[in-house]
Amino acid sequence: MRTTMDEKERRTVAGGHAMKFTFAPESRPLDGYTIKRAIQRGGFGEVYYALSDGGKEVALKLIHHNSEVELRGVSQCLNLKHPNLVTLFDIRTDQDGDHWVVMEYVAGKSLDRVLAEHPDGLPVEEVERWLDGIAAGLSFLHDRARLCLQRQ
Repeated sequence: MRTTMDEKERRTVAGGHAMKFTFAPESRPLDGYTIKRAIQRGGFGEVYYALSDGGKEVALKLIHHNSEVELRGVSQCLNLKHPNLVTLFDIRTDQDGDHWVVMEYVAGKSLDRVLAEHPDGLPVEEVERWLDGIAAGLSFLHDRARLCLQRQ
């Protein structure tokens, strides 16, 4: 059941920028998960911080647009484990037929926030460390894609 947040809650979760989210805190759009707060809204959908009934912290992504494309990509990456990639645990469908991705929750600041805190640019060492991590994650995905293609 959809529970829309009021305007004050929207501003609060989005750091003062009004963002429209579909679900309010304490909503249970999927069996086994309770939404605690909205995180971000983007091109493909909405992301929420949630707790499983067992107490596990997860991110739930409600997919709005291009769901076939998004779900195809997600299904190919389910349960891949790498320190530089968010683990995707499951794809679920709610009672309204909407698709959700259950994924690892990673605490920390958003890239937007980090960049806003460094208006003159980030230290080179930090950028190099981030780029090394991104490259390692992409290399891992590339190797897995090659293995999948060889099996077919």
